[in-house]
Amino acid sequence: MKIYSDIVILGCKTYKGIKSYGCLSDVKVDRNHTILDIQIKNIKKHFKTSNIFYVGSELPYKSSTNKINYIHNPISKETNNLFALSLASKNFKKSNGLLIAFNKTIFKSKIFKDLCKDDSCIWYDESNNNNYKLGLLNNAEEKVLNIFYNLKPAMCGMYYLNKKDKNRLVEIMEDDHQIRNMFLFEGINQIIEKGADIYLNKANKNDIFQLDSAKKINSIKARRIFI
Repeated sequence: MKIYSDIVILGCKTYKGIKSYGCLSDVKVDRNHTILDIQIKNIKKHFKTSNIFYVGSELPYKSSTNKINYIHNPISKETNNLFALSLASKNFKKSNGLLIAFNKTIFKSKIFKDLCKDDSCIWYDESNNNNYKLGLLNNAEEKVLNIFYNLKPAMCGMYYLNKKDKNRLVEIMEDDHQIRNMFLFEGINQIIEKGADIYLNKANKNDIFQLDSAKKINSIKARRIFI
């Protein structure tokens, strides 16, 4: 059964060495599919939603096949990604969960196969195949206790929050001034402190990639593992 959820894709800064690509979401991984095409296709296999948002300072080409609510963030250089998420949160449906991904993150649909709508989770990469800087502190039951730099295991930059935890995060985001310079992981840490139960969800090697360099983009194109 598909999960009812709000979906948010957060546009990241353009990394050194790939600025010539323009908006990262428009980069083609084969002749016909962009990174955003692959993200939406794989999300729709497991999620039932009309509430898909893309927030960024650079917006991708508006495809007629992907029904997405595009939200321009004109002050992205002065704010962080929790503020960017808040721009979409005003249109969330209270009955839904929330899936958060970044435009640099490409993934296979099978990472969602065991996902339950009532279980908040963060995907992690045991091998840190992506050299992701943020990591997770967890207990023996694989419950996330804290997110911070250089912890293990390394997270993969994707979050799913159930309805209750999503609404906790929405409450934090109601204060625009407070969250202006907050990162998303700081907001997640706050809802953990308020009682959110968020668990680890393992991503197998090659199931999620962070496309933050030309080398990684070209590798994905050559291997065609996401098509």
